[in-house]
Amino acid sequence: MLLEFSFNSLGQYLSNVRAIFILGVAHFSFVRALIFPCVFSMKVAAASYSAEIPSGFYDVAQKENVPVKLLWSLALNESQVKTNLGRVIAWQYTLNHKGAGYYFNTANELKAKINSLILSGETLFDVGIAQVNYHWHKDNFDSVDEMIDPHRNLTYAARYLKLHYKKTRNWWQAVGLYHSPRNGVDAHKYRQRVKAIWETL
Repeated sequence: MLLEFSFNSLGQYLSNVRAIFILGVAHFSFVRALIFPCVFSMKVAAASYSAEIPSGFYDVAQKENVPVKLLWSLALNESQVKTNLGRVIAWQYTLNHKGAGYYFNTANELKAKINSLILSGETLFDVGIAQVNYHWHKDNFDSVDEMIDPHRNLTYAARYLKLHYKKTRNWWQAVGLYHSPRNGVDAHKYRQRVKAIWETL
């Protein structure tokens, strides 16, 4: 479980905002934190999705011209993890392989898992805060490091989502195609999951 603490004051940026702490400094603005060493490998049970959209999502959404609440809902569905305060947030160093989710503290830990899978011949797995599929999208990145970089991972996801929007002119249709462009049933189920999150925010 992600350990989270509340503070009355931590300067202008953290005023009246819960701060997440990790051992080590994260480099992307939607984490801005320090986390206790631990690897997460469990699905999130019933909890409250965080309606506090991190600033990094606003930056990417504005640049790529996608709805920020939709992008945040998609990320929550993809890489959700529950904190000790019961909030559900999107976590950057996440990997899903054969239905099992793994949550790491650092990029190096995530990269080590990715390299281990590749060496064993596995390529069908999702990585990062937006769970970009390695097998289908790796050629659009220069390296594993680039693919798991939170900003680049989210930016790619936003562009991929917008690509489907341009085809359908409907953001919810685009959400379904983001997950499953070839299977209408799976696309519909995915769209409903993201929409259910969106409606709680």
